[in-house]
Amino acid sequence: MPRLRERLPRAVVHELAEGDDVSALVDAALASSTPPRVLGIYGGDGSVGTLAHVARRVGLPLLVFPGGTFNHFAKAADITSLDIAIDALVAGTGRAVDVGELTFTTGEPITLLNTASIGIYPAFVAEREKHEKRLGKGLAAVVAAVRIVRRSDPIEIEIDGRTARVWSIFIGIGRYYPVTVAPIERRRLDDGLLDVRILYANGQPRTRGAVALALGGKADAFAARLPFLQGPPAVEAFTAGDLRVASSDAGGRDPGYAHDGEASLRTPGDQHDDGRRLSIRIIRAGLQVYSPADRPRG
Repeated sequence: MPRLRERLPRAVVHELAEGDDVSALVDAALASSTPPRVLGIYGGDGSVGTLAHVARRVGLPLLVFPGGTFNHFAKAADITSLDIAIDALVAGTGRAVDVGELTFTTGEPITLLNTASIGIYPAFVAEREKHEKRLGKGLAAVVAAVRIVRRSDPIEIEIDGRTARVWSIFIGIGRYYPVTVAPIERRRLDDGLLDVRILYANGQPRTRGAVALALGGKADAFAARLPFLQGPPAVEAFTAGDLRVASSDAGGRDPGYAHDGEASLRTPGDQHDDGRRLSIRIIRAGLQVYSPADRPRG
């Protein structure tokens, strides 16, 4: 990366290879005669999230260079180029941002920067993005929702003690916009809340699920007035400081989960009588990040 070496000639740069243990690399650097005072990462949301977890563990600030296909966290922090990130470092400007901690029945918690989800949400987003350039976001969402709901099955879950049959659960670190099942942006990194969107499937036609997934709660409310689609609201949205979810599918099916652009077909941890469990909590000001001087936030 010539531009990085040009502007930060004293930076120690390591190009990650497949199989590299980021945590071990940082520990080795900290044990050297010239330990780093800042950890930087060039990559997308998955790579940024991995180093953010290590930065929290070792108590160092994070410098993010947007270099992935999707750079949702960098965008939310107003870091849209390598030069903007370096300017923030040189100026010493930054902020403390909220993060989430995703915990399973076993293993170390995972640091969340953007979102986590269970069910069909990750597949819907991937399908929508395939068609956005050709169809635009609105029509792409409709096409994706119909295709994903048609070939998927709802899952049985228990969320904060309530049982339900759902298509998906979306959890955002901070409030996301617009108010739909699949929001796309946030305006603050420090509002101290989890943004939860649940798409229910309790006894409702698949069409209701597709409408709500593509167009949100207002469209679902309209659909509920139609004789062949009547039923309770398909979408629930609320904020919380923490959330506990257990998948309890009768067939023992593991719905998997996704976080910050990384998807898994298997939820870590052991199967319990009440299903595979995970919990998420907000950590206020859990990470220090270099970013441009604060601008007014909506």
